[in-house]
Amino acid sequence: MKALFAHFTLARASILVSITGSVLLTLAGFARSQEVAGLRLAFVEQIPEVMGEIQTLSMINTKLHGDIERDEFRRMGSPAAYVRFYADHPKVEVGDVIITLSSVGGAGGVTDHRIRIQPHDRKRGFTKSQIAAFAYHLEQGSSVIRVTDIEYHLLGKGIGPDTIPADSWTFELTIVNRVGG
Repeated sequence: MKALFAHFTLARASILVSITGSVLLTLAGFARSQEVAGLRLAFVEQIPEVMGEIQTLSMINTKLHGDIERDEFRRMGSPAAYVRFYADHPKVEVGDVIITLSSVGGAGGVTDHRIRIQPHDRKRGFTKSQIAAFAYHLEQGSSVIRVTDIEYHLLGKGIGPDTIPADSWTFELTIVNRVGG
């Protein structure tokens, strides 16, 4: 061993270090080239599939965004504003309404926000077509609102069995917005 290092000079040491360094750099470069080749292969194989998935999700997102923008309930922000908007609708013309809000929690984190609607003037009569148009517009204006209960009450007293009453009714509506789950 002593003979191996007997004529060991600085020049020979730098050659030995250079050869060792070049071998290590060659191995590191080879490992990196294998990694790059794997990424190129993955790029060629997976990109068309991923691009198709991105396009599909983008179209779904655009449709859902459009649905939200057309949803009057979400756009208005409050149930009272939504109900009053449709109570004053030209095809409905119910006018001022009393709105009672309540929430009922259910299983699985689902909450039903119930909105009870009554006309402010209980003696004012409405036709059944007005009440039906009101219920229709409430549901039609939002994908998250459902009319769950309608009660009609005939206005007038002393109506006999042989009398055809006038089409004058008062009403109570319940709509529900289910959230969560």
